[in-house]
Amino acid sequence: IDNYHMLGAMAESLTTNQLTTLPTNEFECLVDFVKSRFGEISCTLLWRSTGALSKPDQALLDSIVPWLKYSPFVRLMLSSGGFQVLGELVAPDENNKPTMPSQEVSETILMITNNAILTLKGKNSTVDFSNTRALMDLEETGVLAQALRCLTAPVTHGSVSHYLQMVDLMEANTVLLQNTFV
Repeated sequence: IDNYHMLGAMAESLTTNQLTTLPTNEFECLVDFVKSRFGEISCTLLWRSTGALSKPDQALLDSIVPWLKYSPFVRLMLSSGGFQVLGELVAPDENNKPTMPSQEVSETILMITNNAILTLKGKNSTVDFSNTRALMDLEETGVLAQALRCLTAPVTHGSVSHYLQMVDLMEANTVLLQNTFV
């Protein structure tokens, strides 16, 4: 667990100059590990019966959140299927998974989606996407639909801002939502 906490803390402490010195293969290793681990998790008894993650796996999911403020990581998650794996993890499946992920997983999926959208919009990126383009990119992976499902999980005091951010983004892009999900 401590290694995953350190991984997240490292992302939070990087400066732009330090980030540019990280080789692309470092991001690729992290994305590949995330895809592999969460692909395995989807088959575990704990996940299938409760929608909850073990403490180490929740720590890994949490450690992804700060990395999503860096556009190289977000672009790699999009292009290599990282977001798709997360979307598939929390997607409902009558035979293998609970109808909803746990509250903690739901909150983290919302944070992941919010950070990715903010980065794709251009806040921390050299590429300036509109909200609509960012949402379309995430919708193609399936993670956006699952983030919307996660909005129905109970809200804790600490997660209210993530829920409200997602609701604000959805309200600002109702045409995209109607065209995509209706």
